[in-house]
Amino acid sequence: MGGGQRQRISIARAMLKGAGVILLDEATAFLDPESERGVEEALADLRRHATVVTIAHRLGSVTDYDQIAYVNHGKIIDVGAHPELLKRCREYAELWSAYQQAQGWHLASNSDLKAATPRRQGGANANPVANSPRSHHLRRDTRGEVDTPTVTARVRGLSKLGTVKQWLSLLGAHRQDLWRRGIWWIMLDGVLGSAPLVIVLLALLEVLGTGVSADSWWRFGLPLLAIFAARWLVGVALSSTWWKSANAAIAALRRGVLTHLRRIPLGEYARLDVGRNATLVNSDLPLVDFTNLPAKVMQGVIQPLLAGAVLMILDWQLAFAALSGLPIFLLLLRLSDRAQRTVLGEVTRERSQATSDLLELVHGTAVLRANPDAPQVSRYHAAVERLRRASVAMAVRTSPLSSLASVALELGFGVLVLLVSVRTTNQTLSQDVAILLLVASLNLYRPYQELMDLSSYRHLQSHIVTRLAEIWDVDPMPDTPSGTAANAAVEMHDVGFSYEPDRPILVNVSFLAQPGEITALVGPSGAGKSTVTNLIARFWDVDSGSVTIGRCDVRELGQEELSDLVTTVYQDVYLFPSTVRENLSMGTDVDDARLEEALRAAQAWDFVDKLPDGLDSELTEGGLNLSGGQRQRLAIARALVKDAPILLLDEAVAAVDPQTEVRIQEALGNLVQERTVIVVAHRLNTVKQVDQIVVLDDHIVEAVGTHTELLASSPTYHRLWEANKATSR
Repeated sequence: MGGGQRQRISIARAMLKGAGVILLDEATAFLDPESERGVEEALADLRRHATVVTIAHRLGSVTDYDQIAYVNHGKIIDVGAHPELLKRCREYAELWSAYQQAQGWHLASNSDLKAATPRRQGGANANPVANSPRSHHLRRDTRGEVDTPTVTARVRGLSKLGTVKQWLSLLGAHRQDLWRRGIWWIMLDGVLGSAPLVIVLLALLEVLGTGVSADSWWRFGLPLLAIFAARWLVGVALSSTWWKSANAAIAALRRGVLTHLRRIPLGEYARLDVGRNATLVNSDLPLVDFTNLPAKVMQGVIQPLLAGAVLMILDWQLAFAALSGLPIFLLLLRLSDRAQRTVLGEVTRERSQATSDLLELVHGTAVLRANPDAPQVSRYHAAVERLRRASVAMAVRTSPLSSLASVALELGFGVLVLLVSVRTTNQTLSQDVAILLLVASLNLYRPYQELMDLSSYRHLQSHIVTRLAEIWDVDPMPDTPSGTAANAAVEMHDVGFSYEPDRPILVNVSFLAQPGEITALVGPSGAGKSTVTNLIARFWDVDSGSVTIGRCDVRELGQEELSDLVTTVYQDVYLFPSTVRENLSMGTDVDDARLEEALRAAQAWDFVDKLPDGLDSELTEGGLNLSGGQRQRLAIARALVKDAPILLLDEAVAAVDPQTEVRIQEALGNLVQERTVIVVAHRLNTVKQVDQIVVLDDHIVEAVGTHTELLASSPTYHRLWEANKATSR
């Protein structure tokens, strides 16, 4: 849905609740003029039956309210009707003056742009990427000064591979480390782990044969000490080689998932469950065992073979007796395997669902606190309860079978003890051989016990792979650069696009936005204005037609070149939980002087300079430790630092106070110079004097022209303009 559509649903929800007190926080900020007029009429009727408290930045929408409270720095400065406050409250009068100034604002016209100082040398038709300061930073960063982190390559159809091939695929490029270094240390560790058995057997042979001599301690003790020392050294070698590579493989796997998520269309990303993705990357992928699994498998192979060989040499009949419980063990292991496959999948699904419900609960906390009886409130508790029941069921269904399997395996040892006792009593088996058989058999069973752990891990890996395949099997948008933009002109030619089948958003949309000009996109909420900007930035690919920049299809531009060409300032600003500097530079090498220049141009240097650590001050997630206007100005500064030749503005001043809006207007005035500017606008007075206006309605371009031309030729634009005049009091 469009921002205006979501806003109207939120307002309808508040009205349906029928509460006696209604709190509105800029409820009409993202509505088109027509919708805003209708909502204001509904709110006026609502005010007659309920207590309405409105947070308003657009002062014209509250001039007829019974009373207005002017708040500054957490204090109520004055309370009164609009005319009263204008007379006695200087701060309110200044705010009203700023509001009127903002209402009269418009983006610079083409003539203003031509008179402005050129943004970069070469003019609008010069190579737009070559002259971008950001591109110079990017090229400097790719000279190899910083090692590029390893990223595990996507494997399509991963869930259809066998367990071993899946594991090797997840290992990615670090497979070479396994074959070149890791496997030899792992094999040596397995051999050394079994070597004490040989020493012990030899010592027992001497004890039971000729007896202990004076030099026995060093003939057997020193080799044991040497083996233990060698295992310690091998462990150090493993930790510094293979274990290091194993941890790097987990990091590369995580980066591989996140890299692929950045390359798939946003429409596909929206269909993926956020909770499942978060659980996969943060919790599941670290469970892929690259560290201990190879050693467990190696020991599970070497020790039984060695112990079995010793038993066969001593007495082959008793060796088979020792293995008599193995068939029953394997049968029970298979049954446990099947039960675990079912319940582990259920536990994994319930864990992901609980994570998704928790994220929904956190994101919608404000709404849910106002609607405590909403079903979403209890959904998370129900999900946690289902997860608890699934976890208990897994333990109940698998533990008895696992215990029986262990008992069955030990039955072989019981049979061996019985037969050894009988044959020793009958004097058909010497006591020396009997003791050797019993000692050797102890090393026969322990590795088989680990088979149950390996079976559990196999199912865990299978479920992780299934969820990973849901992401990796989504085809990324093609990125095979085969062209270069000649200039910064943007053209949409017969574009068709839909988010879902049989629900078109754009149909045969065509228009041309020239360098050095401003093109405005207007229309009712849900007409597809933001979709147009998303297609230009190639967050999605068109279903039909083409989007070109400088006569080159955006699908033929490389992602890096397209990123250098386009920058966007959204109505919903997101700042990362890092420093101001990192939020502005976004990974490029930008000096402090340039950052300060951008911040001053964005009218943001005053508050950044006052932060405790200036540019190095830490921001919280989303930048919530800043006000909305401050976040918006930082977003504009970020766009100025990037200095891309194509600027997309999506309602950049929709919900800020008038004084901040005036400052943002000044910042945008600096930003639009010498660029191809495409602006999404609901407040038509802000785009009245732009070079051209594209009117979108009912999935199509109804008309293209100037303000004066459209008033005569476009019924939709004329209707929106009349509504705009009514709401711009």
